[in-house]
Amino acid sequence: MDKLFSRLKKPFSAALGVGALMLYIAPRDLLSTIDGWIHLWGHEPPTWLSGEHGEVTLRLISVTIAAILIVSFLWPLLDHFRLALMATTEKNEKIPQFTYPFSNPKQLLNGMLGTWSARKMGMIELRQSDSIQTKEQFSAPVAFRLIAKTNSSNLRFGCAGFFILNWESHPWDDLRIDGGPVGGKHKANSGLIPYNEWVVCDVIITTNSMTLYINGDKRFSELGDFSQTNAPFIIFPAGHATLHIKSLETGIPLG
Repeated sequence: MDKLFSRLKKPFSAALGVGALMLYIAPRDLLSTIDGWIHLWGHEPPTWLSGEHGEVTLRLISVTIAAILIVSFLWPLLDHFRLALMATTEKNEKIPQFTYPFSNPKQLLNGMLGTWSARKMGMIELRQSDSIQTKEQFSAPVAFRLIAKTNSSNLRFGCAGFFILNWESHPWDDLRIDGGPVGGKHKANSGLIPYNEWVVCDVIITTNSMTLYINGDKRFSELGDFSQTNAPFIIFPAGHATLHIKSLETGIPLG
């Protein structure tokens, strides 16, 4: 269905453009046709469709259609400019630096599967129902470093279960963990991160535990049986949050 809409978009836009032009150039001919249809049904045309009023109405409609077409044409260009400007600005933003808790880091972001709202300069933007995950399935022991930020709430990510930072529900400062061997072992007063700032999230999974560090601060550590883990790393928002994902790396935990 999406492919069909994509194919019909250009001819439909062209037809609207021609229609708008005809409305503007020859409103009297169209008014005459409309008047005939209305009389055929035994009615009188309304005042706003009669004489000069009708011509003004049709010309206003044509201008509105033309404006919509112009905006729909320019919007992808404006969005492209917005992303390029954002990527350039964020190059100068400070990203916290911390020692890797794993060896031989491997970048995963370029090969992510799923849906995203935008992708530019190596960065991914996620909104609403967007969700991305790694191609690979991972087994313990394994570690990940995610560099991301949220404009408000719901930075959700993980492997063999997922964490929720800036949860949208009460209590807002809870660190939530859903699914997997330690699902439901939420931590009070541990789930807040700043808005619109890059945070470094380190997830370390061994065969019998899971640990989460945020900007070098240990926020979560629980025992659990991860010996049978075979799952991708997932990232997604919820509600009205917009996420920006800068990097996702993996490696073998140190020690």
